[in-house]
Amino acid sequence: RGVDEAAIVHAQQVLREEEPKQQARDELTKLVMVGATIEALEAALNRAKKANLSSEESVVAQAEALLRAEREKARLSEAVSKVLEESKDVDMGDVSALKEAKAALQAAVHAAKEAGVAEDSLRGAELRRRRLHNAVEDLKGSV
Repeated sequence: RGVDEAAIVHAQQVLREEEPKQQARDELTKLVMVGATIEALEAALNRAKKANLSSEESVVAQAEALLRAEREKARLSEAVSKVLEESKDVDMGDVSALKEAKAALQAAVHAAKEAGVAEDSLRGAELRRRRLHNAVEDLKGSV
């Protein structure tokens, strides 16, 4: 008296459906725990989708939230780079232009920090902001 053949076939079918889902869950869990690049998260979420893993599952929701946060950090980091580059063209003899450039840089850096951009990657922008501040103070002192 062995196991019913129909039960074996059914179990094999369930395994074919559930094994890729579990592999996707495991991969997403690992990426969420260690943090991951945008590319790694996108690839893992695509594999989860192909495995028919529901976006209602908490690990999928966590990975999607992490992906959104990483994209936002990348966007804000790029914004800091743009403002930093623009600040290099400021007229160093114009107090109002210096103040405007300093404020733009300060706002971009603040937003990036709030989003969790690593402070190391903002060091150049912070240094430039201090130089702009010092230039404003020097011009005020020379008036």
